[in-house]
Amino acid sequence: MSLPLIETELDGVCPGNFRFVVAVCLNGGSALYVKHPGRGWEFPGGKVERSEDEAEAAAREVGEEAGLSGGEFVSVARMRDVFDDGSVEGTALACRLSGTPVPGSAMEDVGWFDEPPSGLSFPEELYVELVEMASATVRRGA
Repeated sequence: MSLPLIETELDGVCPGNFRFVVAVCLNGGSALYVKHPGRGWEFPGGKVERSEDEAEAAAREVGEEAGLSGGEFVSVARMRDVFDDGSVEGTALACRLSGTPVPGSAMEDVGWFDEPPSGLSFPEELYVELVEMASATVRRGA
């Protein structure tokens, strides 16, 4: 089955050629958000290291940014961030997770939210769409 593609157009210079992951972690009706200094609230995520697959990268990023572990990650969408001079490709992954998050050293705050918090890094519609896709995936046990 082919994953849907979500494209986000961003102003500025492409940060380079790399793959990224976005971890949409769900706990009941809440989603995990981390507050990145200078960018705002977003889902945990980041670059995929050469030695990792996407699920391993998502688990590592959630651990580093929110101090949580134990989720089984499933891909829900392909992503492309398009800049003025290029683009980067990534994957959104979903998991069920619980626990009390603790902000990693590079994060200002972290928490479970029933609705997207104010001060998001990207348009709210992106977060709503990803939570809906993640919820449908974890509900059917994919």
